Amino acid sequence: MTQSCTVYSPVVKHAEVLALVKRMARNGMVEVTGSEGAWDRIRVVLDDGSLVLNSMQRREPGDEFSRLILGTHNFFRTLETDSPQKKKILDFLLSCQWAVGAVAEPEFNTEDERLDIIFAVAELLDGMIFNGSEMITSEGQPILGA
Repeated sequence: MTQSCTVYSPVVKHAEVLALVKRMARNGMVEVTGSEGAWDRIRVVLDDGSLVLNSMQRREPGDEFSRLILGTHNFFRTLETDSPQKKKILDFLLSCQWAVGAVAEPEFNTEDERLDIIFAVAELLDGMIFNGSEMITSEGQPILGA
């Protein structure tokens, strides 16, 4: 079974993310689709399983990226909470220029080095991670969720 999440980022750093993934994958296999400076997909195969990172960047108003941001923004906008984190997340989403979708096969386990890669990517990008039900930090700490 697969498991996925998305790292939202206010910056675009294709080359830096690829270098980080290669460094962290050590003995794993890393395949890149596209150029190192503008990859579309990175596939990493490790002992725990595979991790695919998919790049989606803002290109123009109304594009696929814009619709992704709108959907995530609406998810958090409609949460019934008085938490000050809600405004922080909504403002952050509007500043995002890049999303790195991560798909793991099989699902993550508790000591999974693929999670370490996702957290490191989020930290490098000053990003937040959305797992479909909550936004979390690059340290894996929940910020706000349903």
